[in-house]
Amino acid sequence: MTTIDPAAGNDVRGFLLMHDQIRAVVPEAARHVRALRPGDRRGARALVRWWAVFSRALHHHHTAEDTELWPRVLATAPEVAAQVRRLEAEHAPLDADLADVTAGLEGLGALAEPEFTPAAAQLAAALSRLDTYLRRHLAAEEDLLLPVMRHRIPAGDWAALEAALAKQGGSRDTAVLLPMFLAYSEPDRVASLREQLPAPIRVLHDLVLGPRYRRLLAALPAGGGPTTR
Repeated sequence: MTTIDPAAGNDVRGFLLMHDQIRAVVPEAARHVRALRPGDRRGARALVRWWAVFSRALHHHHTAEDTELWPRVLATAPEVAAQVRRLEAEHAPLDADLADVTAGLEGLGALAEPEFTPAAAQLAAALSRLDTYLRRHLAAEEDLLLPVMRHRIPAGDWAALEAALAKQGGSRDTAVLLPMFLAYSEPDRVASLREQLPAPIRVLHDLVLGPRYRRLLAALPAGGGPTTR
């Protein structure tokens, strides 16, 4: 986990929220797949719904990087263009990997022995490989981009970037994605995000969205993972 002092340069904790989530969710998904048992259709359906939330969040993250973040980084630091293009090119195969996991999860719920056990083991192994790949991708992004984002992009441009990113998600996305962000992020970043949320959204999360997400977590194989904050 990358530690950030928000008083030193632009506050990039919002950007890192998704990285926290990726590092937590993918190995957690492998754990749930290993815990799933043949015939547990309820657990399989919950796992498909939970993974769909994550896939949607990661797709939004990649889109925001490609359309909003990279152009501003390159305008400020054109010397990193080759590295940025390489990182950008890694997004397409990641989307394909997410789709493959979704298909695998959907298929598990319909399998019985003897097909179930090898299929579940194969999917858990694929998730472990995806976890390794994503961690390398995230580390490369952070090493390259955080210095530019924090110290080279002017504060006014950074504020405009954050505003543009916020507009990409509507109320439906907030309802779906916010509880997972809060569940899987580091406490200081959670506190920062909650401070930025309008009061009605915080209340909605605490009374409706958070409890609903906890019910989804409780339906997952091998227990419910972290609690929402």
